[in-house]
Amino acid sequence: MVNGPFGSLDFGNPFWVDKSGRSNKSHKKSASKRKQYYCSECRTKVTKKVFEYSLNKFGKSLCMRDQNKYRPKTRPKTKSRVSRRRRYTHNQSDLSWGDLPPEIQLVIGASLVLIVIWALFIQPAITWMKSNSSVVTTLLLTIGIVFTMSLIIFWFVHKKRKEKRKEFVQTQINKGLVQYVDRNGVEIWEKPEKLKTIIDADQKAVDDGLLFTRVVNRIKRFEPFKKYDQEEKYQAGLAQWMKSEFSQTKIEYQRGSSRPDVIVDSIAIEIKGPTTSEGLRTIADKLLRYPQHFDHVVVVLFDLQTTPRYYDEWKFGISKKHPEVEIISK
Repeated sequence: MVNGPFGSLDFGNPFWVDKSGRSNKSHKKSASKRKQYYCSECRTKVTKKVFEYSLNKFGKSLCMRDQNKYRPKTRPKTKSRVSRRRRYTHNQSDLSWGDLPPEIQLVIGASLVLIVIWALFIQPAITWMKSNSSVVTTLLLTIGIVFTMSLIIFWFVHKKRKEKRKEFVQTQINKGLVQYVDRNGVEIWEKPEKLKTIIDADQKAVDDGLLFTRVVNRIKRFEPFKKYDQEEKYQAGLAQWMKSEFSQTKIEYQRGSSRPDVIVDSIAIEIKGPTTSEGLRTIADKLLRYPQHFDHVVVVLFDLQTTPRYYDEWKFGISKKHPEVEIISK
């Protein structure tokens, strides 16, 4: 507090005001112009903003160059790459047996087996043979003699069979018979006039077998549009599907007292859907009659509505009693 010509002045307040209430703002502006900031390390002039930042960050006035000396040093990129490589290598060392490729597992496993066989059997056998050379020589000679005698006996028996076969064939030819081997590899000797009938029947069986395979594969590829509550809709859909490949397809064509749902030549197709336990029981009765009029029987079951245990027992019984019947479940 100072008494002057303009009254009492308080210099302790930066925005001092005299007693009369007048502010000395011009004095404040001139004082701020005269104030300078310096670096405490190199005494270089710094701006007010640099001074305030350095004071808050480092606790003293520092220029931009000296501030870098007090900043924490960052880790070089090369070190971080090395550390990542080390972490990756560490993870690779933790690989388990299951992570190896199957080929590597097979090679390692086979190598271990060979090592065990060598250690437990081959190496002890070699040691024993070296210490018992006379016994080994006798054993090898015995094996060689037995093997040679076996070859001589086999050659002699084979020669005898070949001579008997040649004699049999000549006898059959002298009788006027002709040889034929059917689809099952069975040899047949018959007169030419009768042999034609046998060949035709065998060829027909071959064609029927091929047709049956085609029909079964076609049925397996069939998928209904949705589940129906009437068997007739499954029947119509399957018949249309079969007719697109087999023009001879017929619906409920009756032969004797049997009338299957769909017929393709001599193949009867019995359809059930939805398939209940009662429906499965009726199939057993039809399988007793259908083989009397048809060469093959296929049972197609849609939308099973019975317990899995009952169905498995039914299928096992049908397959055991009628192994020729093909059962397809959809």
